[in-house]
Amino acid sequence: MSNLYNKSQHSTTAAYPRYNPASTISPYDVLEVVYNKYVSTATGVASKPTVNLIFVHGNGMNKSIWNYHANYLFNYQKDHESPFHISTIVTFDSVNHGDSAVINKGKLGITFDWKDNGKDILEIIRAERLHLNNDKLILVGHSFGAFSALYANLLNPGIFDSVVVIDPIVYPITTKNNNRSNSNPGKKEISILGYNLFSRKLKSEFDSAEEMKKYFFKDSSWKSMKQEIVQDMYADEYLETYDVATDTIKYKLKTSLEQQMITYSNYYSSIETFGSNYHIFRNPIHFILGGRSNSFNRSRFLQEIIPKYPVPEITWSEIYNGSHLLHAEYPKEFLELILNFIVDRVDKSGKKEDEEGKKYRKSKEELKNNYIKMLDGRTLTENQRDEIFKDWYKQLKNGGFWDCDFIPSTIEASKLKWKL
Repeated sequence: MSNLYNKSQHSTTAAYPRYNPASTISPYDVLEVVYNKYVSTATGVASKPTVNLIFVHGNGMNKSIWNYHANYLFNYQKDHESPFHISTIVTFDSVNHGDSAVINKGKLGITFDWKDNGKDILEIIRAERLHLNNDKLILVGHSFGAFSALYANLLNPGIFDSVVVIDPIVYPITTKNNNRSNSNPGKKEISILGYNLFSRKLKSEFDSAEEMKKYFFKDSSWKSMKQEIVQDMYADEYLETYDVATDTIKYKLKTSLEQQMITYSNYYSSIETFGSNYHIFRNPIHFILGGRSNSFNRSRFLQEIIPKYPVPEITWSEIYNGSHLLHAEYPKEFLELILNFIVDRVDKSGKKEDEEGKKYRKSKEELKNNYIKMLDGRTLTENQRDEIFKDWYKQLKNGGFWDCDFIPSTIEASKLKWKL
């Protein structure tokens, strides 16, 4: 543990209700979000502008992918005459990832709308009061986490100073049979493409700890990342469980293959949000792109978004050799861009909390009490919840991961069967 900051783990209630009723097994289920909080121990910084940062991970990753970055930033402000003071950094596990997935076991359904992840960011801000005291609050998100950061900003721009998005997933992918940048490829085409591309590469259960470590460091998509970052993420993802039926130890990742596929499958239903909504943003947005990445529709961004929408300030930078994982492949170069952006932001005039931001003053205790009332004894056993999820996931897989037309009827059938 560094003496530059105190690190602690917390949890808070996730946004409720969720965007899609299939997000949870029971409509009465309330999810939790687990997050790490890094708080500076520096003294003599009262005269400097205060900056708070929230980092949002991408699919299959967890909150500890940002541990390296938090440590680097706190060391930077110790070793340099920084014009600002980073007070608090928050990193969190999305509700179906990492420790959040563990605490939500038995509640997670077969859809995960990325917009809910954005609403969960606001719940963490509410719990930690990060929007108060006129501090500058900056969101930093990667991949689908970048979408979530933008959506949180869209919902409540008054509490944020700005947003940094890293190789964001915010535009439709173009396929060879469908090159229209602002329309979606057919569901069947994307189902085959997505399932073949991701499911055969992903794995979350292993026969031994050695096999799991080999997968994480040598065989997974993370192998191109800085090893120190991979180690942090691996340590936070490692899970051992005891199987009573076979009297054996099971080795698992906290983020299951199924939940990673479910997150991927909600790509189109989520990103359509930004089709015509960029004019609503009133805070600066900085894009950091990977020169070797094909995840970001660069041509549409440069040709359509920049000229068309009166966002106060859209800027971008690039790490030439970076892929979609540029923040973990070239973390120092990435963090230099972040620091430059923060310096630019503290040069701007501060802004006071507006009426939109004040509504987030409601206490965590009051929120929890309201949510507990909604549960009202509606319970399912762990076995029932597992059976419901397996049934839903089987139908989702058979129907094609991007074809969710079956979901309403599936939920209604489950409600009748389990008297939800």
